[in-house]
Amino acid sequence: MMDLRHVQAFCAIVRLGSFSAAAKALSTTQPSISMRIRELERELGVQLFDTKSRRTKLTQKGRKFIFHAEELLKLVDTIQESMADDKIVSGTIRFGATETVAMTWLSSFVESVKKTYPDIVLELDIDLTFDLWAKFHAGMLDVLIVPPPVGELGVYCEPLGEFEYCWMASPKLGIPHKRFSPMELAEYPIITLSASSALYQMTVRWFGDHGSAPNWVNHCSSVSMVAALTQSALGISLLPSTVLKERSAAENLQLLEVHPPFPKLKFFVVYGTYAISSALKAVVDIAKATSTFTPPDTSMDESP
Repeated sequence: MMDLRHVQAFCAIVRLGSFSAAAKALSTTQPSISMRIRELERELGVQLFDTKSRRTKLTQKGRKFIFHAEELLKLVDTIQESMADDKIVSGTIRFGATETVAMTWLSSFVESVKKTYPDIVLELDIDLTFDLWAKFHAGMLDVLIVPPPVGELGVYCEPLGEFEYCWMASPKLGIPHKRFSPMELAEYPIITLSASSALYQMTVRWFGDHGSAPNWVNHCSSVSMVAALTQSALGISLLPSTVLKERSAAENLQLLEVHPPFPKLKFFVVYGTYAISSALKAVVDIAKATSTFTPPDTSMDESP
């Protein structure tokens, strides 16, 4: 009979791209993962990975089996969820999110998890989008809250909603109160998050789509630092709309009217299909319930 651990290992390799990353994600060794795959191939009577390729590459049978494997693990997850007792849900979940999440609803999320499932331990990692994805692919994170993901095998991507970033500047710069086009805005010094962020990529594309190139002056790894540099009149920047709710920030920042407006940042909750525990499912459900991101308005959607 097929061993579910073998199927789980197979799906982890496909999703993470290597035997070593799968071993790390499943808290085991690479030789153990290799042994599981050999046993799985023996049970199925087929070769799942192309041993002639230097990269981890599926054979034709392997590509066919991945869909059955994912459905099998999904069914197992459904069964476990239906039989689970909420009072004994436990485990450690490595949770990665961007600073936008940390600045908005992360504290409420952590509080809700601890109150509902006191035996779940959360390991939080706040980082830029690209770096979070790299850690996820390396098997170092179980769940991500990130902007638009790239479609890939073995990954669930569930939309959470949208969040608005607005162009702001210090009143010290003396920028006139008017409606700016992207081309006019590009003439000002611009402070931004580093290239590892989804916001940076969206900004480059937004300017490019309107025939202009941004005048970068600073790249930061923190939204808080971007806000501080902007308040110091070193340039203009995209900042969370919620920043203006803070009295000190509102006194030192000027909202710039721009047309067309910068698209809202879409966020997703991302997790692998290969190792869904009751604890992971509980954390994902609470994230979806506590998120304060607004549901996307499909009637006026402008894709970034």
